[in-house]
Amino acid sequence: MKFLLVITFYGFLSLSHAQEGYPPVVVEIVTGPEKNAVIKNSSCFPVTVSVNARDYMVEANTEVQLDSAFWGAWFWIPGKMGRMNELTFPSPLREKHQADFGPGSVETHTKDYEFSYDFSVPESSSVYALEGGIVIRVVQKYTKSHQDKMRIHEVNKVEILHSDGSVAAYAHLKANSTPLKTCDKINKGQLIGLSGNTGFSSGPHLHVDVTRPIGIGKFKTIPIRFTARND
Repeated sequence: MKFLLVITFYGFLSLSHAQEGYPPVVVEIVTGPEKNAVIKNSSCFPVTVSVNARDYMVEANTEVQLDSAFWGAWFWIPGKMGRMNELTFPSPLREKHQADFGPGSVETHTKDYEFSYDFSVPESSSVYALEGGIVIRVVQKYTKSHQDKMRIHEVNKVEILHSDGSVAAYAHLKANSTPLKTCDKINKGQLIGLSGNTGFSSGPHLHVDVTRPIGIGKFKTIPIRFTARND
């Protein structure tokens, strides 16, 4: 008989909102009768899995043999580890390419989320992809803003995994404004949806950040330089 353990998002998302917007099953740990174990990734995107502080890169729809003790701390994060150097992208907006609030300028732009960027724009402004990739998360059911930090994860957002293993997040989108679905392929500059004023927000704006795993179930944001769009 096989024993099945589904990994949770400790250290990445609060447990109560661990799977919102992601596919129902992404990573599983499966053990056989001889206590051999594999990490199975049944999703359409690669993930970094940390097992007892050892990191494994598991591509989409593949499995990897575990070579560490089975029981212990478990984490998984979309994407793969790599360089944290500054990235340059065309603005996600046609209206402006300079963020109103950047790294460390507001309380939600600190620590792991230090290099986050807020663009103050009217609701229903078109939002475009910084880079091409695959859609790994879509949440668009929330209709109102709030100021409750305990509900900070209640926010409409789209996450796109780039070919270099980094993940771009576009947050506070207008409810039901994106046609995208998980596992859709998206091109650079493609329309993602419309900006809004949902989730933990004090006014209409678009939040953008790009993250990468750094090991042991943790991630950090990457500095971004935005340029004006030329379309």
